[in-house]
Amino acid sequence: MESASKIERLLQFWNQDPTNANLCIDIITEYGKQKNIEQLTQFYHGLSEAVSQQPLIIWQYGRALVELGNIGDGANEFAKLPDDQSETKPYSIALCLFLQNQFADADRVISDYVENIGQYSSAQLLLLHSKVKYHLGDLQNALALAEQIRHQLGDSANQNTELLGLLAMLNFDLLQISDSEKYAKLLLSIAPKHHDGLLALASIYTYNQTLKQAADTASIGVSEFANSGRMWSVLAQALFALGDRDSAYNCVINATKLMPNHIGTWHVRAWCELVANDYAQAKASFSASLELNRNFGESHAGLALVAFYEQQFEEAKRLLTIAQRLDPNSFTAKYLESLFLTHQGKPDASKQLIENLLDQPSHLSGLSYKQLIDALKR
Repeated sequence: MESASKIERLLQFWNQDPTNANLCIDIITEYGKQKNIEQLTQFYHGLSEAVSQQPLIIWQYGRALVELGNIGDGANEFAKLPDDQSETKPYSIALCLFLQNQFADADRVISDYVENIGQYSSAQLLLLHSKVKYHLGDLQNALALAEQIRHQLGDSANQNTELLGLLAMLNFDLLQISDSEKYAKLLLSIAPKHHDGLLALASIYTYNQTLKQAADTASIGVSEFANSGRMWSVLAQALFALGDRDSAYNCVINATKLMPNHIGTWHVRAWCELVANDYAQAKASFSASLELNRNFGESHAGLALVAFYEQQFEEAKRLLTIAQRLDPNSFTAKYLESLFLTHQGKPDASKQLIENLLDQPSHLSGLSYKQLIDALKR
């Protein structure tokens, strides 16, 4: 009721002064807070052209649309902003592209702007570009940009939760574990339930095989962020390694639903299904990962392993050849080789083939090859 009366008062003032830009901005902002997109758009399109085409009003309207989830419409409004030296237009458009997972386009918009003016005009632009680079898989450049922000902000960087979360995740993905842990713990000391802090710390615990802590941390994470596929995936890996296969499988089902384009999570799911002797579903999961990247050797090797367990030995050999060509160091391919040697009555050769791999981290992040093999043997 208070919000409704506020908008009514603002509209009364506006009716007396319809060209007052500050009033228009206040009304647009208030409609956005009310999540009343119908009234928002009706009000904006009812403004005179002289008012509606003012850059600040265009930007405020575009921002309100983006915050209400109409990202494409917001981007269209931002495109109407003048091409000047200000970062407002490129930043706003790049943010919309980022929110729509159009990372390459966002990268292009920011890069063109920075090249044009010769520098990053603000820490917020640096931060957005770092996040864009991260999602493009350009981890080293993403980290370089994040470190640039940290130096630029000085002591205040230690209070910037978005930056700390990015630094924690970037360092983890680059296997700079001690730095990742430093930033994750600093972040959680400020914001105890921050998504990236919990995710980084749970990932670190899984990587370091402190599995109870990993599961506890990731459990807090999924209770706070039920739509985080990566959090569910980390919890699945921790539970799998702890031997709780059923719970791990339920978690990884959630993870693949939430991020169906993440190859590694499909592999975690497939291994859960292999352990449960559900070969048909394991084949479907490895196939799903293969559709995302036809050149990922581990996916071909996974399908070869399924074929072997189903006693389709010729098909297993065919797929194994493809996997070895794509990735000569594929663990799954080497493991399958060992199974073939055992099948051929050569157990000593089989053991020798894989004994040097057993304690190394696998392609499934925190799970070791030994854990995967032991699980299959149960």
